[in-house]
Amino acid sequence: MLSRKIIVLAAALFACLLCEIPCQAQGKKSNLYAEPMRLMLPGDEKADREAETGSLLRETFYPIGWSKNGVFAYYVEPADEECGCYFAQLVIQDMRTDKVLWERSYNSENGGADTLKKYWAKSRKEFSRKLAQYGIRAQKKFALQSSAFNYQKDVLTPELKNNTNTEDVFAVSGNIGVQLISKQKGRKTIYERKFDPKKYEGFLDAEIAGSSLSPFEPRAAIIMVETYRGWEGLPHVTQIRIVGATLTTGFR
Repeated sequence: MLSRKIIVLAAALFACLLCEIPCQAQGKKSNLYAEPMRLMLPGDEKADREAETGSLLRETFYPIGWSKNGVFAYYVEPADEECGCYFAQLVIQDMRTDKVLWERSYNSENGGADTLKKYWAKSRKEFSRKLAQYGIRAQKKFALQSSAFNYQKDVLTPELKNNTNTEDVFAVSGNIGVQLISKQKGRKTIYERKFDPKKYEGFLDAEIAGSSLSPFEPRAAIIMVETYRGWEGLPHVTQIRIVGATLTTGFR
């Protein structure tokens, strides 16, 4: 019986090393995911100064991991404009279709957890069930790929084009689009958005912050940072948008 237990424990440890179970699980609670680590995006180093001067409030980004079939999970902390609250959102998104498969939004306006540590501890069981349900393999470290990155023998570059016009304070017309350019195969459109000025979205600008590559297949999550007008003008706020792309097909 003892030797059987040793074999089972050894198999479990080997599975964790291969990311067959959440590699961020800890201790006896091996089915639970640890809170994610923040990934600094370009410009985040200026966040404190921008907040102090009242020019910009940035959303923060915490990638969690990938599944073997192209699902990406991440956690964001939206900017708090005037509430004095803690805002958070966990997103599980299919990078083949960009469809959000599951998400949970939270704010502490009515009391409750007011930090990532407290909120994750409170919600850890629910989050772990959902992450496991979609086959997410937690990663301990994420490398943020720059605007151009290598894949096999190719060089790939996400390129954003902004063709928008601001018609009044919040009304925006036009469109933005993102193409993935392959040095070897051509280019393809991976994201398009058309703005309706009647919806008063307050969009100001967008940029590509970088990319996260799946460890399981030729697929990337392109990280966009969009800037929107604040409700009362400055400070403006950023929002993170994730766009999926396969790295080998669809180019022309």
